[in-house]
Amino acid sequence: MIKRRKFIKKGSLLITGALCFPVLSFIPELKPDNICKNHNHPVNRIIGPEILEDYVRQFNHNDNELYPQTIINENALNFLKENIPLFECPDKEIERTYYFRWWTFRKHLRNTEDGWVITEFLPQIGHSGRHNTICCPGGHHFREGRWLLSDKYLIDYANFWFRKGGAPRNYSFWISDSIWNFALVSGRFDFAEELLPCMISNYLEWEKSRMDPNGLYWQIDVRDGMEVSISGSGYRATINSYQYGDAMAIYNIAMLSGRDDIAQRFQQKAFDIKNSLNKYLWDKKAGFYKVGIRVSDQDPKPASVLSWIVNDDERLTRKAIVSSSQRIAPEILERIKKDYSGKDTGKQQNENIVLYPRKGRLEWIQYDFSGQVTVNNMKIYWYQDGFNFRLPREWNAFYRKGKKWYPVPARVRNRIDANRYNVLTMDPVTTTSLRIEIRCQGNIPVVINDNIHLTNVRELHGYTPWYFEGLTDHEMAVAWKQIMDPRGFYAPFGPTTAEQRHPGFKVEYSGHACQWNGPSWPFSTSVTLTGLANLLNDNPFKYIDKIDYFKLVRNYALSHRIKKTNNEEVCWIDENQDPFTGEWLSRNMLQRWGETPVERGKDYNHSTFCDLIINGSIGLRPQIGNKLIINPLITEDQWDWFCLDGVPYHGRSVSIIWDKNGDHYGRGKGLKIMVDGYIIANSVKLQKTEVNYEFQQIIK
Repeated sequence: MIKRRKFIKKGSLLITGALCFPVLSFIPELKPDNICKNHNHPVNRIIGPEILEDYVRQFNHNDNELYPQTIINENALNFLKENIPLFECPDKEIERTYYFRWWTFRKHLRNTEDGWVITEFLPQIGHSGRHNTICCPGGHHFREGRWLLSDKYLIDYANFWFRKGGAPRNYSFWISDSIWNFALVSGRFDFAEELLPCMISNYLEWEKSRMDPNGLYWQIDVRDGMEVSISGSGYRATINSYQYGDAMAIYNIAMLSGRDDIAQRFQQKAFDIKNSLNKYLWDKKAGFYKVGIRVSDQDPKPASVLSWIVNDDERLTRKAIVSSSQRIAPEILERIKKDYSGKDTGKQQNENIVLYPRKGRLEWIQYDFSGQVTVNNMKIYWYQDGFNFRLPREWNAFYRKGKKWYPVPARVRNRIDANRYNVLTMDPVTTTSLRIEIRCQGNIPVVINDNIHLTNVRELHGYTPWYFEGLTDHEMAVAWKQIMDPRGFYAPFGPTTAEQRHPGFKVEYSGHACQWNGPSWPFSTSVTLTGLANLLNDNPFKYIDKIDYFKLVRNYALSHRIKKTNNEEVCWIDENQDPFTGEWLSRNMLQRWGETPVERGKDYNHSTFCDLIINGSIGLRPQIGNKLIINPLITEDQWDWFCLDGVPYHGRSVSIIWDKNGDHYGRGKGLKIMVDGYIIANSVKLQKTEVNYEFQQIIK
C-alpha cells in the first residue's frame, strides 16, 4: 500500500499515515465546557472504574503501610480515580504493574509548607534534603508525574527546587528538560517561561563547577547516583547528556518567549556538548559511549596514606606486622599505625607513606596479626597536597581466609575523601591478615580517544544520550546490539548496569548495598528504555526493533515482584536487583545487617514505568503547538486490543483505542484517537498517526 498524506482544511485538522481516515463529523466548536481542565474531568471514560478499584483493593490488602504520607492507602482509590489515565491490555502483568506504579507514586506526594514535593524514599533518609527530598531521581518524577490530570503537583515541585529551598545540584538532575517535557504534556508553557531565569542560573552553576576547558562535563559516580561503578568518576555520558537536554530546553523556552539572544546562546551550548560528547566519549571500536578520565587525572600520580586503623583501636593496630608491595623502610611503614583522630594532622604531613604508580599494577599495604582477630571496621586517611600526591583512583579491602584473599563484606562504599579518615564498616570477619589494594591515578586500563583516556568497560548509562532526542548520530545505533546480548546487558530481570563479559562485572550479596557494577537498577532501566523508545520512533534499525522493546518492558514489569513468606507473589519496587534471580539485593543486605529504617527501599520512587507505557508502548509523543502524534511500539501481532483512556494533553482529554477485530470495544476495527470524547482519527492499521488541529488555549 502506498503511503499518502492528506491535508484537510476544515477545523485545522491534519492526518498523516497510510489508511488513516479523519472523522469530520466530530468537529463542533471546542468550547471550554468540553475541555479537561486539570483535575476537573467531565469527559466520560471508556474504561470503567472497576479495573482500578480491583487493583487498588489488591495493593492495599497486600501492603504494610509503614510510612504513611499525605495520601494514605485509605484515600488512594479516590486520588487515582481523579488523577491518572486508565489503561487496559491483554497482558495482565504489564497492566498490573502500570497500576501498581501509580499506586506507589501517590505515596511519595507530600504536601508541605512549601507546597507539594515528591520523595525518593518514604522513611526519612540521612542524606536527603528539605522535606526528605533528593534531586537524583527528580527527572523521573517529572516524566512520570506529567501524566497526572492535575498539574499542581509538578508546578509546586518545580517551584520547590528553584524557589523553596530545594538543592537541585546535590546530584545530577536534568531539571530544565524535565520541566519542558512537563509543559509539552500539560500545555503550561507559560509556567516554563516563568522559570526561565532559574533554569539559566542553574545551568551556569553546573558550568562553573563541572565543565573542563575541553568542553566536557565531569561527575563523581556517586553524585550521578551510581556508586561502586566499574568506570568510576570522570567525563560521563550522563552529566553531558543532561546538560545537553537542559540547554535544548532553555533554547525552546527562550524561543517561545521571543528571547532570540538566549535561544541562540543555548542552542550553541547544546551543539558544543554534542560535538564534545561524540568526539571524545564515543569509542568507535567498541561501538559505545564510555567514561573518560579527566585530563587532570590522566597523568600517573603517587597515592599517599597517612594512617590505617583497624576496629578504631590503635593498640590492636600496633600489634600487626605491616608490609607493602613497594620497598618502603620498616620505620616509615610503622607510621601508618598511628591514630590522628582529634589531632592536628597538618604537623604530621611528613609522616605519610607514598605508593608510586607502576603501569598495570595494583599496589597494596598489608597487616598480619599473630593470631585471629575479629574485624568490623577500618578507617584510612588519604593524604593529598595538590602537588606531589593525589587521591587513588580506587581502593578495596580484603581479608585472608586460608591461603585466599576475599573482599571484606563492607556495608558502605569505599570513600576516597582527602585529608580525613574514610571509615569502612563491615560484617564482622575473623582473620589473621588484612590488605588494602590501591590503584593510583593514571594507572587503569584505557582506550585513548583523541587524547582522552576512556575506561575499558561498557556500562548501561552509556545509553543516556538517546534519552535526549538529537544528541546522537545515526551510525551510533550500533550500541544497541549490546542490550539484547547476554554477554552484554541482557538478563531476565535486567538489564545489567555493566556488560557481563567484563571482569569487573559483579552481582554480590556483600559489600556496599548500592552497587552499580552489575546489579539491575530501575533508575537506569528507565533511562535506557526511554532512549530506546526515542530511537525506535525515528526509524527502524537492524540492531533492535519493537519486539525487543516489548520484551524489555515486559521483563521490567515482571521485575516488580517479591515473594512473601507464604510464597505468595505480590507487586514490589525497591532499590537494586539481582538481574538473574529477581531478588532485591540491597533489601537482602540491609535486613541481614539489621539496618534502620526498616524496609528503607520499599515503594522506592527512583524510576519510571507508566511513562514507558504511555509515551513508549502506546506512543503518545507530546509536541509543541497543535499537533498530536501517536506512534505505538506495540505491533499488531502482540496485542489484539488495548485502551489508554483519559490522558491529559494540552488541557484536553485524549484516549487511544486499538481493536484489531472490532469485537472488544464494539466501536469498529482499528486504531481510534479521541479528544474530549470525540473520535478525531481512524486507522485500520496500528501505525504512526499524526493529527493537527486547533487546541483552544487554557488561560491559567
